[in-house]
Amino acid sequence: SSPGGRHPGCALRSTSPAVPTLGVPDIPPVCRGCGLYRHGVGGQFDAAHVAAFFDQYGSAEWERHDTSPAGRVSLAVHTDLLAEFVRPGDLVLDAGAGPGRFTIELARLGARVHVGDLSPGQLELNREKIAEAGHADAVVAWEVMDICDLSHLRSGSFDVVVCFGGPLSYTR
Repeated sequence: SSPGGRHPGCALRSTSPAVPTLGVPDIPPVCRGCGLYRHGVGGQFDAAHVAAFFDQYGSAEWERHDTSPAGRVSLAVHTDLLAEFVRPGDLVLDAGAGPGRFTIELARLGARVHVGDLSPGQLELNREKIAEAGHADAVVAWEVMDICDLSHLRSGSFDVVVCFGGPLSYTR
């Protein structure tokens, strides 16, 4: 067994400094052995390994939008997209919601938000950030959710599905 994860050669770190990857400085490596995050799935998806990384990554996931021009531009572009497509009263699935940057924006737009993330640690940060922003009443549920299996959600039950960032890279 490898320390911190299930992959041969895995060296899941307690802290993960930014590593330049394709000119984008804020994409962290999850696993030095398999390159699970930085290089895409490529191999077998290990939900527990990915959840453990994001639990440890903690508030850095929130902060990455503030630490570089690319992060700030990405946040602005995605916020504009939400404003274009989300209407007051919409029920929105925020899949792979992380610490809540976009959950807060969805709440500000008047949406009701079902928050899902693979990482219990990120869900807890999401609860904290939403409460700090005064929008906890907009969230209808916080759920540990694997983007690779949404079969428990009824088809057509959401007006909008948001999945910004890396979660889609884990699907096949």
